[in-house]
Amino acid sequence: MFGNRVTRDEHERLLARLDKLEQKVRRVDAATAQAAPLLQDTDRLARLATEAQRTVEAVQAAVSGAAATADRPTSARFRPRFNQVYQAKGYGYVAAYFTGGRTGTVRLLVGDENPPEYCISEANVANDINSFLGGIVRPGEHWMLQTKGAAGFTTCFTPMY
Repeated sequence: MFGNRVTRDEHERLLARLDKLEQKVRRVDAATAQAAPLLQDTDRLARLATEAQRTVEAVQAAVSGAAATADRPTSARFRPRFNQVYQAKGYGYVAAYFTGGRTGTVRLLVGDENPPEYCISEANVANDINSFLGGIVRPGEHWMLQTKGAAGFTTCFTPMY
């Protein structure tokens, strides 16, 4: 094989074939060079996705921990008296419901002024309209359950958080 001589035609065919192979290698190199930034972006995106997942897990752990240790209302439920003004220390729910006995009307008044004047709910069992009232009071608001005379209602204030 090495002792054989290559003819000029064979030599030119081999050179032409070699040129074609080198052209193909250059095209492959060019395509690979164009793909290199994409591969780097893929690696960067994979790192960012991993970092985002860790951040989400940390936030979820923090939120669940915060919810477990959140400040609970410091005051318990109580039964407000009629026609007495209260001032909410935090959010709360005021309810009054008819339990029997003397009929009448109860109004839940709220507002920034003392006494409050804005009616947000009313129960009127004298006319069989509604036997329950309820409403949310906001921190700092004055509120009262207003009635004329002693009606057969039970009341409850529930602090919320």
